[in-house]
Amino acid sequence: FKSQITAQLETMLRRDVEIGDLDLRVSLSQGVLLNCQGFWIKDDVEFSKGDFFHVDHIQLGIDVLALAQKGEILVSQVLVLSPQVNIIRNKQGRMNIPMLPQEKAADGSPVPPQVPTPPETEAGSPQEKPNLPALLVSSIIIEKGNVTFIDQTQSPELSVDMKSIDLKIKD
Repeated sequence: FKSQITAQLETMLRRDVEIGDLDLRVSLSQGVLLNCQGFWIKDDVEFSKGDFFHVDHIQLGIDVLALAQKGEILVSQVLVLSPQVNIIRNKQGRMNIPMLPQEKAADGSPVPPQVPTPPETEAGSPQEKPNLPALLVSSIIIEKGNVTFIDQTQSPELSVDMKSIDLKIKD
């Protein structure tokens, strides 16, 4: 699935994406643990040849009992170690932050997202969608994050580094 996920992310972000080694572990005490050693989103070549975003390690903990008992996907913890984001504003004032593609109307204005209508069955009534389990996240932890902002509209160029960012979000 790694190559499919990579291809979908690259299409969505219009950037090269690389996913490092993946490791899946199952235990009764911790549930399912998905570990990713390395994740990269390359920068737009108009800005730099380096990375826009990089993470050394990501760990997702999934509570299997919540799925079995309540029909919920409970991500007990998202742990992100050493993320690095490099934000650049070039001399024209454009930023290197990837934007998701938007539909455009004939006049060039963005089209608001539409809620798709379910396909109709042969009888003419909308087809029922299968109920997907609820997705809940209990905890997000970011450790040792770094953000670099480079503003090339300034003379001399301005560079601001924010280092050792720790963030904990709990339900």
